[in-house]
Amino acid sequence: MNKTHDGTNYGMTQYRWPLDFELAGRTFTLRSDKAVYELAFQDREFVELGGVLSQYEALKLDADLHAVFFGETITTAVLDLAAGVAAISTGEAGQYDFCRIDGFGSGDAALPAYTDEMTDTHVRWYFGCERYMEHEYLADGKCRCVWSPRTDRLRVAPAAYVKLAEGKYLVELNRCSPLHTDMPQGFSKIVLVQDWVHLLTVGCIYSPVLNEFRLVSGYAMEP
Repeated sequence: MNKTHDGTNYGMTQYRWPLDFELAGRTFTLRSDKAVYELAFQDREFVELGGVLSQYEALKLDADLHAVFFGETITTAVLDLAAGVAAISTGEAGQYDFCRIDGFGSGDAALPAYTDEMTDTHVRWYFGCERYMEHEYLADGKCRCVWSPRTDRLRVAPAAYVKLAEGKYLVELNRCSPLHTDMPQGFSKIVLVQDWVHLLTVGCIYSPVLNEFRLVSGYAMEP
């Protein structure tokens, strides 16, 4: 376990939940009005999409919702197997496609969609002992952010907000943290899948410079 209190050793991952291996050996077909995506999870390590084999890691937010991260430039796929719907990133910052999953759900669940429901909410997400990101979700695709322990270095990040289901959201932020925070330098993409009923989150921080990602999980408290 990493007990350091600076960002140089990925301290934000100190209390990460166990990885999700329930998708191993399964194939899922995601269909939207724009495209069809076939996610073939070969085993606990590799997934194939569009003929490209990539290493993946996944975390579960609840019994049926899986957040998966993979690929050379990081693809996010959120699969809600109970509802039979999914969101998958398209490669552009903050851009997602919203799909139904063949063979899952009744077919009448609402698709994920961009939302403004989070506007003016303010939360602090904890990822370990005094390790947090404080977010104020603003209108017009922005988020006001503070990273521990540099509470004096407020930043506004470009943001995308997706409603996955009632009380469940996907938030993507694209901004580096200031120096000497608990988020490692060079990691400039943050994806959090959030449960606002149970105040829990799972997600990923990604560095396009290093082409590395680290999974995180945490809980929310009032700022």
